[in-house]
Amino acid sequence: MSLYDDYLTEIETRKEQGLNPKPIEDGALTAEVIGHIRDNTSPHRDGALKFFIYNTLPGTTSAAGVKAAFLKEIILGDAEVAEISPTLGRSAA
Repeated sequence: MSLYDDYLTEIETRKEQGLNPKPIEDGALTAEVIGHIRDNTSPHRDGALKFFIYNTLPGTTSAAGVKAAFLKEIILGDAEVAEISPTLGRSAA
């Protein structure tokens, strides 16, 4: 079983307990999430996008480093994700 599958199972367990999903702190899980985002045919792509944007912790976690590296690829044009614009978050000058 993959880390992503484990995370989905944990989300369902927490949902039954009335709890929200835990934030993603693990870089390896974040890498799997990104793998689903990169794969336009992945059945988990939409969920992975949501988890990447809303559940991956910022700051100094290993997940934050992996997320930042992927966002850098998008900004530099080395990766393309239709839902994440290279200029997203920039203020208009």
